[in-house]
Amino acid sequence: MVARWLVILVVSFLALARVPYGLAGTGVAAPDESAKCIALQNPNWRSQEAWVWRQLCLGREADVASAGNDVLTPAFLREILTGRPYRDALPFGRIFIRNAKFVDPVDLSNATLDRNLRLDDCSFESDVDLEFVSATSPISLNDAFVGGHLMLHDFRGTSLFLMGVTTAADVDAHDMNLSGNFRASFPSHPSYVPRLLLDRARVTGYLRVDGALSELHTENAHFTNLLLENLTLAAGAYLEDMTVSESMRVERSKFTKPDIADSGSNVDPSDKCYGAARSIDADNASLGSLLLAGDRLQGMSLNRSTIGGHLVVHESRIGFACMRDLLVNGVFEMVALNGADEIYLNGSTIERNVYVTNSAFAKLDFDDDRIGGSLVFSDIRGRGELSARDADIGGGLTIRGTARPASLGRIVLNGITVADAVVLQNVDLDEVVAANARLHSTVTLDELHTTNDLEMNSAAIDGDLRLSDVAARAVDLGDARVARTLYLQRRHDEVIGDLSLRDTNVQTVEDRVDCNELGLAKACPNPWPAKMELEGFHFEQLGSSRARDDNLADLASREPQWWVNWLGAQRAYSPEPYDTLASVMRAAGNDDTATQIAWTRKDQDRRHSEPPKSLLMLLWDAVVGYGYNLWFALGWAIFFLAFGAFLLWKTGEGARHDPPLGITYSFDMLVPLIFLEKKHEDVQLGGPVRYYFYFHKIVGYVLATFLVAGLSVLAK
Repeated sequence: MVARWLVILVVSFLALARVPYGLAGTGVAAPDESAKCIALQNPNWRSQEAWVWRQLCLGREADVASAGNDVLTPAFLREILTGRPYRDALPFGRIFIRNAKFVDPVDLSNATLDRNLRLDDCSFESDVDLEFVSATSPISLNDAFVGGHLMLHDFRGTSLFLMGVTTAADVDAHDMNLSGNFRASFPSHPSYVPRLLLDRARVTGYLRVDGALSELHTENAHFTNLLLENLTLAAGAYLEDMTVSESMRVERSKFTKPDIADSGSNVDPSDKCYGAARSIDADNASLGSLLLAGDRLQGMSLNRSTIGGHLVVHESRIGFACMRDLLVNGVFEMVALNGADEIYLNGSTIERNVYVTNSAFAKLDFDDDRIGGSLVFSDIRGRGELSARDADIGGGLTIRGTARPASLGRIVLNGITVADAVVLQNVDLDEVVAANARLHSTVTLDELHTTNDLEMNSAAIDGDLRLSDVAARAVDLGDARVARTLYLQRRHDEVIGDLSLRDTNVQTVEDRVDCNELGLAKACPNPWPAKMELEGFHFEQLGSSRARDDNLADLASREPQWWVNWLGAQRAYSPEPYDTLASVMRAAGNDDTATQIAWTRKDQDRRHSEPPKSLLMLLWDAVVGYGYNLWFALGWAIFFLAFGAFLLWKTGEGARHDPPLGITYSFDMLVPLIFLEKKHEDVQLGGPVRYYFYFHKIVGYVLATFLVAGLSVLAK
């Protein structure tokens, strides 16, 4: 049985060995196939064209360099591709012509091509016209040279490959429609820098372009995936109203802006977005996602565009970018942005988070934006300006330096709304302006250093406001509202030059003046500035400093002099902070401190008054301590009682009367409306003592008046 099968296999092998090339592919054409191809040759063809025909007819690659003469006529090419019986005689599969030269224009317009056509390494000395071509298989012109225009207007096909194509004029593929892919690469050439025109084109597969172009136009085009890689554009990309349903990526490319900006008409000349030239102009585009990686762009415009996924800019340099009214349904991320001029995103909507990391820019504008997630900046460099006026942030706002301080110029957050925590940590900048901000959680400013002012006037903070190691020329919290705690801490030498709490309302005031919990064996410097504006500053209670020293832990228990010094730091005297602090102290049960503060308030009133009020207040203080030291009046009364009795005894005037006058007479003359002995009213003294007791009686009225005034103070 085995021997029988071996015989069958040997016979079959010998039979196959005798089959000609046309049937079995041994390299030798079957006589009948070669004869058929020769019979179909047009006698008007050149010898090299006849040779090309036979190669193609037999299913082989036709490398015209082997034919002795590489020049083919456009008529020959059109005839074998579209004319019968030639087209029918060509085998289905690849038609591959290499190293051919076409001197005259090649016109294949309106042709129907049903074979995979490759015209690689060919030289077209004039135009190549593929307009209105209908191709059911891929077409390739790889490494070709086109001395004129490459016309692909209304080309309909599966895939088109233009790899390594050098053209002396434009590549016009507007209204092209491909169900597959479009791949184009244009080598850098000192003389030939074409435009690629893809306006209104449709590519269902991927579109990939690299090399050197003058301009790229994709206005109103529709793509599934677009990749611009290692692409150099001398005069910009015009992508207005383009749609990319899945992903657009721009990697390691360099786009130069055009010489003249299209500023339009009736445009405010101060509006930089409409007055600047742009190397990418993609207004009103619709993209699935957009990646810019390793690019150098002198200008970019994405105004009113929609990005269905993420927008990522990575290790790129953007000279100027306008992305106003942009809609990003995913994350917006800028990483290692190097030396951008100005980026405008105002009026945009970003549904998820915004990350800006290790980047430098001149200005980054988020004014009037709506951000669904958080706005996060890490390791920013370059002293650029960050603006988010009237922005609405659904998450938090974070600006942080890690290994070294983040570096910014001016931060403008006027009218911003932030739903979650705001953290500015390890940041070195010029100025912060956040007037009328609406911050719905805790605000932490930690190791923030600014050479100018930190302005948060009229801000509304629903959580805590924590100022830790803040260094600023001035901090303005005027008319601000802090729903919970105003917290100050100073661990190092950072100083707030001037703190304004004018008309500020907080629930609790808290500080840290002891650093033991931080592992430091020393007290923290006083975090309160040497100059403050406290007029209208209202707070309800004093918190704890969490210090180990019990004398410092509870703010309400600190020595009265500490608070006197604190109030004395006012830039301009106002009595209201004294009244507020005294009220809080009384509510906390610290009556002695409250009294000391209230007395200091009256003393400051005197110091800031003009005569005669200042003199009257000086007398009031001397008599009853502004009503807070009534025992002063008792001391004065005892003194004058004793002094009056002493004068009566010393001068002998008391002994002259019967009975003798002494302490009771001095009492009746000093205390108004009260008489221990009625007859003292009728006593007539003589000599100088008589005049002293006139003064003595006046002193009594003065003491009584100030005593009544003091009692009224205590009654309050």
